[in-house]
Amino acid sequence: MKRNGLLLLSSLMLGACASAGAPRVNEKLAEVMVHAGEPVLSAQRLSSVRLSGYETLGDRHLMVSEGASKAWLLEVDGSCWNLESAHQIAVVQKTPWLDAMSSRVVVGDQSCMITKIWKVDAKALREARKAKRKAEAAD
Repeated sequence: MKRNGLLLLSSLMLGACASAGAPRVNEKLAEVMVHAGEPVLSAQRLSSVRLSGYETLGDRHLMVSEGASKAWLLEVDGSCWNLESAHQIAVVQKTPWLDAMSSRVVVGDQSCMITKIWKVDAKALREARKAKRKAEAAD
C-alpha cells in the first residue's frame, strides 16, 4: 500500500444514473438512507482500486460500492454542483481508507470534500429494490 502522504486516485468510468428529476432522486436517497447506519468518520479498508460502481443521489449524495456486498453513502460539501449529472467520478484518498473531511470526490474540474459517510447494508438494499420492482411489475 502507498504511504499515507500519497494520493490514491480511483477513476470510476461506469455509467451513473442520469438525473431523473428531483422527486426521483429524493426517493432514491430516502430508499438508501433506510438501509444506512449511523454516520462514521471513515470507511476502513476501503480500497479505491476496488470500487466497482457508484450511483448519484442528487447534488450532494452518492453511493459507492465495492463489489456486491459493500456500499457506502457519501455526502459531499455544497461545492459539487455537477454531481447529479456526472458520467465519471474519481475518489481521492490520502489514506488507505475513505475519510470524512479529508477524502474527496472529483467531478470534472471540481474537487468536493466528503463530509459524511454511512455504511449501507447493500444486501438489504438490493433485496428491497428487487421487491419494489416485483411489486411495480404486478401493478
